[in-house]
Amino acid sequence: MTDTYTEKEWDKAIASLGRLVDIRNFPDIAADILLGRQKAFLGRPARIKSKALNPDIIGAVVIWTKGPVENLVEHTGLREALERYNENKAIIGLQLSVTGLGGTFMEPGIQAPEEVATGLKKVLDTGLVDPEAVQIRYDPLIRVKAPNGRIIRNDTRKAFEKIASLFSPLGVKFIETKFLLSGQEKDAKYHHVWERMKEIDIIPQPVENIHSIFVQLSEIAFKYDIHLFSCCVKEEQKLPGWTNDAGCLSADRLSRVAKDRFGVSWDRISFAKRPSRKGCQCSKYFDLSNVKGHKKCGSQNAACIYCTACAKTFGKTIQNKIKAEIDAFCNGSRDEYYKHLL
Repeated sequence: MTDTYTEKEWDKAIASLGRLVDIRNFPDIAADILLGRQKAFLGRPARIKSKALNPDIIGAVVIWTKGPVENLVEHTGLREALERYNENKAIIGLQLSVTGLGGTFMEPGIQAPEEVATGLKKVLDTGLVDPEAVQIRYDPLIRVKAPNGRIIRNDTRKAFEKIASLFSPLGVKFIETKFLLSGQEKDAKYHHVWERMKEIDIIPQPVENIHSIFVQLSEIAFKYDIHLFSCCVKEEQKLPGWTNDAGCLSADRLSRVAKDRFGVSWDRISFAKRPSRKGCQCSKYFDLSNVKGHKKCGSQNAACIYCTACAKTFGKTIQNKIKAEIDAFCNGSRDEYYKHLL
């Protein structure tokens, strides 16, 4: 029998899966990890040897993906895992990335926002995931110049309102956002991202008045009854006095949903903090993304050219998709598809 983490070892941590590698690349393995059929490596910071999960002792699971999000209920193994955790009165959270860039040359092969919203509705209709446990990751905010000199950007009211208007009717209440590249290469941490963009003649543009942009997006969020917050912006983007930072993995948010769902006495996750970098306000979690047998997005049929987790050169499939999409954008044949980003 596979050795499992004890209740003391797990210590009411949130189980986080897919933060580093999208679960669409390893759904079978993801299901086996969640169900305790395969060992879960928690990473060196955990200082615990690799064991299998015991679903009975885990109070919260948060899954990260860019979609297709309907995989969570249409894939047999993942559906079984979600049903098991729900039966055990564990809250199931979802970190769903929707930047508005899906299907563009920035995110070739990624679904358009409308497709993601349709997939999320399929998940919510099962009742396994509460809409208030869903967090849309409108992340990163970015503006770039294409080879023909035209600029696309998702840091405008128009681009953000498209996303808010799609997901608010589904009951989603939280959106997280932040800038990744400010357009100053000398200040950038992610040199491999800059190199990847240079290779296809895409140039990140400078961003002025980050604070003002966040205020404008917050006004749109308020209109749709959505709480907009940021991740590590005060530290990373040097905004003194900034108060909108919050943890992506939040015991406070998840507990409130769980108490509404399972009763006010529900108390199955820790409120201790476990920051992953300076400024991080995440609650205690164990990340399960370090698994064998998965494939990097850049070697598959969907990827994001700004990806910071993958420093490797993208495969031919993605490279060809990027080239074809850039050519279509530059000759104007895809303007209808890009109109909210222009």
